Amino acid sequence: MAWTPSLAATHVEAVFHDESPGSVLVEHFNDPFEVAIADGTDASLRQAAHVYLGELQAHADIGPRLRFPPHWIAALAPARDEHPLFGWLPFDEPQPSTHQDITGPYGSFRFAPAWDDVAMLFAADRLGPDHYLGSG
Repeated sequence: MAWTPSLAATHVEAVFHDESPGSVLVEHFNDPFEVAIADGTDASLRQAAHVYLGELQAHADIGPRLRFPPHWIAALAPARDEHPLFGWLPFDEPQPSTHQDITGPYGSFRFAPAWDDVAMLFAADRLGPDHYLGSG
């Protein structure tokens, strides 16, 4: 089934730095995006997130500021896990409860509330494979 997010039910916020987005927040609670994930590995979650980002880019009309820099999408492709200047933040240790301290700095994380398993994936600019910028 094709994903068709509603303009009226989607909220987009972007923080810009010198005409380029520094961060983008997209909320569409009434139009969830669903994708099958083969397993719970980091690679499968990142693949699903990349598919989602591609769909968001295809529906850029849902928000006036929903325009990702092209290098973001390309760098987050599964075959480009080791892009030198932009990439997925590694997963922190799993949290056993619903509490997650997100005051930063942080990486991607998972937690398991009673109703579901949740993963939050973050990406950031970096100076090298293990030196991320803006992770807070």
